[in-house]
Amino acid sequence: MPTWLIQLAVGVALTALSVLLKPKPEPPKAATFDDLDIPRVDEGTEIGIVFGTMWIESPSVAWYGDFDARPVYPDSNKKK
Repeated sequence: MPTWLIQLAVGVALTALSVLLKPKPEPPKAATFDDLDIPRVDEGTEIGIVFGTMWIESPSVAWYGDFDARPVYPDSNKKK
């Protein structure tokens, strides 16, 4: 039996073994508010208004996005 055939068989067997033994990846979990690093404003804190570009030492966020979890489908933009 030729040596290249033995090497090919060993290579295929090791590849199949590595595919079977690799760990399964965990599915991603949905993000929560605790996972996000958003500075929140406390009740009674003044909210400053900045015009132009400026570095703010303590930013306050009064509202941040719409966190509605809806599935995204590839054909959702088509008009019906």
